[in-house]
Amino acid sequence: MTATKKPDPYPFTPEFERQVIYLSCARPKFWGRIGHALQEDALHGEPSKLAFRAANAISQDTGSGPSDPLFVVQRIRRWMDDGKIKHEELAAVVELFDSVEDGGVMDEEAVVTELTPVLRQRVQHEAVTTAIAEYSAKGDFGKVVSMVERAQRLGITDTNLGTRVGGGSFKLIEMVRHLERLPTGVMELDAALGNGIPRGQLGMLIGGAGDGKSMGLNHICGASMRSGLFCGYATLELPEHVVQARLIANVTGESIDSILEGSTAAKAKLERMKLGTCMVKPFTPQMTTVDDVTNWVKECEDKEGRQMDVLIVDYADKCTTRLKNTGSKKTKEQDGLYTTMELVYEGFRIHAEARKTWTWTASQAGRRSSKDKKRVRDLDDVSDSMGKVRVADVAITLNVNDDGTMIEWFVGKNRTGKSRIKVGPLPVDWATGSMTVRPPGDNPAQGDLGMGL
Repeated sequence: MTATKKPDPYPFTPEFERQVIYLSCARPKFWGRIGHALQEDALHGEPSKLAFRAANAISQDTGSGPSDPLFVVQRIRRWMDDGKIKHEELAAVVELFDSVEDGGVMDEEAVVTELTPVLRQRVQHEAVTTAIAEYSAKGDFGKVVSMVERAQRLGITDTNLGTRVGGGSFKLIEMVRHLERLPTGVMELDAALGNGIPRGQLGMLIGGAGDGKSMGLNHICGASMRSGLFCGYATLELPEHVVQARLIANVTGESIDSILEGSTAAKAKLERMKLGTCMVKPFTPQMTTVDDVTNWVKECEDKEGRQMDVLIVDYADKCTTRLKNTGSKKTKEQDGLYTTMELVYEGFRIHAEARKTWTWTASQAGRRSSKDKKRVRDLDDVSDSMGKVRVADVAITLNVNDDGTMIEWFVGKNRTGKSRIKVGPLPVDWATGSMTVRPPGDNPAQGDLGMGL
């Protein structure tokens, strides 16, 4: 038997090939019109081949191309867990997607226009070869006619099967209906974010030690509870009782110290309030994986009988993967500082997107000198890896003044809104676990606090 000859490589530049693969993994219509006709063996880069293979597998399972690169990454993660590929291969695909997003995605129609003649010529050449073989064997030319018709449809007809009308329709309708935004509870910051981050996104706060990362996450969780949402707080930073005290302080307006000392005032206020459910669980730093946290979320959801709305991870920098490092000492260090963190953040982003859960975490920023403190902390101040910033949908730095009474927020990245925005400085109330100072007479235990339980 004659071995099948591999197709000649496509005449693509590396940049154009990355754009083609990204669109094939992010736009179902692009996949249906032309992406599905690509040949894996004709692609140049190994990350491109792996991403295409995953997109093709998703299409085979669902009848439609993937709607977000996250689903492609998730499919590859499954293969990695099964031992079929290495985590370095997954990291290379993530890097491919990030490079396209960082540089900007090309116009879909322009890519289709450029790509169509190349793929159409390939199919037509294959049709001619098949026609010669069928003529020699006095066979049926029906197959050749189909190939010619397929070549003519490339770039024009969308071959996606679409979505099935039925029980799954309600899930789709519900998903679209809940395209809400989650406010942070800091009014000025929410105004800059367009009233918060969309459901299904991953947000991160960036700051140094003592700059209020945990307090910021605490404030977001408290605001979500007051809106009646179902929250989960995974703490790898603080003891469980401290997190509980901070959340109670935030929603009642009582001081954290008084609550830890046994004050009854906070308890009385809490009993009168309508709040959403919040589950708090401590996890072991440097030993906890994304799966450990998301499995806990699933257990909470099963117990409550509904999906979790908000997940707070304090904080993702202290999570890890169960992947074994291989290679040189330098490679191991790079895995620990870059690949591991990128995969951790990618895992939480995939969970947020797939479950449509608002997810917030924090990241440690590098130390700054006294001279550096005069400037606003930017995204390149993130410790360990810029991969974390690339993965997150929203990245905000915290900039505390010398006496700790004011914080300036800097929206360094906002995937679905304006970025590079300074907010503040604004006063902060550390005593009550609040990132804003409440006006005199404002009592969080009074008024309409949402649907609650």
